[in-house]
Amino acid sequence: MSAPRLLFVDDEPHFLEGLRDLLRRRRHEWEARFVRSGAAALEELARDPFDLVLTDLQMPGMGGVELLQRVRSLQPGATRLVLSGATDRAVLGRALLVAHRFVAKPCDAGRLQAVIERTLALRALLGDPALRRRIGDVERLPSPPAIYGELLAVAARPDSGASDVAAVLQRDPAMAAKVLQVVNSAAVGLCERVVTVGRAVSFLGVELVKGLALASDAFGCAALGTLEHGFVESTQRHSLAVAQVARRIVVDRARADEAFVAGIVHEVGALLLAAQGALPAGFALQLGSAALLERERAEWGVTHGEVGAYLLGSWGLPHAIVDAVARHHRPVVRAGPPDAVELALHVADALVEELEAEGEPARLDRAALEAAGVVERLPDWRAVASAVVAPSRVA
Repeated sequence: MSAPRLLFVDDEPHFLEGLRDLLRRRRHEWEARFVRSGAAALEELARDPFDLVLTDLQMPGMGGVELLQRVRSLQPGATRLVLSGATDRAVLGRALLVAHRFVAKPCDAGRLQAVIERTLALRALLGDPALRRRIGDVERLPSPPAIYGELLAVAARPDSGASDVAAVLQRDPAMAAKVLQVVNSAAVGLCERVVTVGRAVSFLGVELVKGLALASDAFGCAALGTLEHGFVESTQRHSLAVAQVARRIVVDRARADEAFVAGIVHEVGALLLAAQGALPAGFALQLGSAALLERERAEWGVTHGEVGAYLLGSWGLPHAIVDAVARHHRPVVRAGPPDAVELALHVADALVEELEAEGEPARLDRAALEAAGVVERLPDWRAVASAVVAPSRVA
């Protein structure tokens, strides 16, 4: 396997030299190239494929947003990062419509290296370059038109606040994922990851969230045209139910918030594959079935969980959420205490599917539950799932 190829673009020579020094000890693992303009970057892109492109946002001539738009067109499989000292949140919003992540300047060496390492590790989830290219070209996920209209209506009210907007976003996996992508970018100045949509909206502000929704046009008919009738809406309902159950399963409050968000976004990989016509007809109620997972693995080399994890990880969501999404049908079998978010998401997803299928046995990984020593808790968790799903059926 060839070494990952990285392209760094910045008009500040001292900064580029610092990057070169930082990465010199990894020269046997990574092939790094450094250029000082968007035009020079395009010349490199014309010569070779790249795994990662990191660019400054504000440069003479071609800026970072325009460059990454060209990268997405020329090499959609490359992960696109912006590294900049810009603080204007409207500017950040525009950049993140085309970039996967935004890393702040100044950025210490350890932080930048960790971002690069994590990005390259995520790419290992999807070994097929063709599949990476298809996913890399995605800037938005399909979302139901009703949610879009509600978001705009709430945002237009003069008395609406962050909590009102968050209440709408929490019911939609696509917009929740996009807002969390933005707020978890290092450039917004937070010292810790944001794992709740409410906090994300409070920090970003209603106008930026509204602008992201409008600019991305995530709810257009074209995005939904290839999807099985009602699949987006059913996935939305399923994801919200799973999020509510997962939150109640986790005892620790901080981890419970992570579990809730993991539940909200855990089927984004299915939405993505479905929008591209990559899932078979009649799959809507089969997302956890062994047959569908085997078919995904045979045809794509990955499951929809791993596809979703790759996309969410590229967007900078917390590792615990990304890992849980990747393994929500097949948690890691380990002795001792399990990861709380991973376990909660798996159990919640399986129990909600059981109730939605009206009698079909839950697709629980018994080996993982036995290794974690939590099998005896299943009756309580099943009661939690029933309490969450039953009201939604009445509604």
